[in-house]
Amino acid sequence: MVKKINLSIMSKRVIINADDFGISQGVNRGIAETHLNGILTSASLMVNMPHTQDAVQIIKRLPNLKIGLHISLTGGKPVSNREDIPHLVDKNGFFPKRGINLVWKVLYNGDKMLKEIAKEIRAQIKLMKAFGLNINHLDSHDHIHVFPSILDIVIQLAREYSIPRIRYPNQKFIYIFKNPSRLLKSYLLSVLTCCSKNKLNKNGVFTCDCFWGLVESGNLNEATLMAILKALPEGLNEIVCHPGYVDNELLKIFPVVYNWEEELKALTSSKVKSLIKDYGIELI
Repeated sequence: MVKKINLSIMSKRVIINADDFGISQGVNRGIAETHLNGILTSASLMVNMPHTQDAVQIIKRLPNLKIGLHISLTGGKPVSNREDIPHLVDKNGFFPKRGINLVWKVLYNGDKMLKEIAKEIRAQIKLMKAFGLNINHLDSHDHIHVFPSILDIVIQLAREYSIPRIRYPNQKFIYIFKNPSRLLKSYLLSVLTCCSKNKLNKNGVFTCDCFWGLVESGNLNEATLMAILKALPEGLNEIVCHPGYVDNELLKIFPVVYNWEEELKALTSSKVKSLIKDYGIELI
């Protein structure tokens, strides 16, 4: 007797992507561990962070980990000369700390800001290539790349440098989350992304069908991750995560309360691995 295959289950595919690679040695170590001992398949590198070089050395020892550029325009310093991007940085040479601050600067300074943003993103792409890394995808810190005028720049540079994929953070919801501000941010991003899908498709950019984990950022524990995995629809999904080990340096750079180590435990959980197998989910 020929065994029937449930194609609807077999067609569920998911990319598990860790953001903020390079932000600290503890995060770098956590990302490596969740790839080697867990379900992590992909990560996004920040090239302007104190421990970017440490991350690059780790990446070169992990040939099966796909790496994208986590475009940074909020937090930290640029890789461009500050004299070339005077509107994008403050008097001390730092980016705006929050995405909303950057958006206001774009609205106020218009084309000047957009030219500087294009220059800085180009510089980050060039630096990542100079590290000898293949750029699998583009996404961004605070998901700032979905702002329409910035997305136009990102698409243009993706095509110029033959980068085939851009994150489409259209958050899917499966339950009411306890953090209202995070929920509001997710809804606002969903509004912005609703118009970007067609733009990405028209430009031949590959994106996922569904995106998960923004509402749960910093709180992706075992139970939450299992709930998301159970809710995955057919097609290609991305789950964003933030695994890592907390150290003093991470707290200085990233003071937001994230449960980095709890996410690491979830991503290496035997229960999670069993669920993926039982539900016929393909990690890609």
